[in-house]
Amino acid sequence: MTEYLLDVNVLVAYAIQEHVHHERVVSGLSERAENGDNFCVCPIVELGLIRNSMRIGGISIKIAKQLMTHVSENLVLKRIPDSVFSQQLPNWIQGYRQTTDAYLVALAEANGCQLLTLDVSIPGAEAM
Repeated sequence: MTEYLLDVNVLVAYAIQEHVHHERVVSGLSERAENGDNFCVCPIVELGLIRNSMRIGGISIKIAKQLMTHVSENLVLKRIPDSVFSQQLPNWIQGYRQTTDAYLVALAEANGCQLLTLDVSIPGAEAM
């Protein structure tokens, strides 16, 4: 049994049916759940879903928050606090675009999880 911190891209693909990776993510998460794996989110990831669903779907904040609640209930998400400091970021970061990915990897590790993402280039994460 593995506990996964879901990356924003996984959460967005799961929540938005029109997303190009929706079916792949729904199937992959279902399979992992059947194997006893658990899923987590943190405030940054939740905010990412809200922000992207408002941007992509043109929905209101009220509907975006309802979407987050629906996804959380469907996936039985555990919430973990943002508790990693910048000094704990991994040294593999080479540019500013990698800072959030690196933060999520460090946060996952600090909470006994593994970051689950659609991005195949994040060291220490598992790509779907």
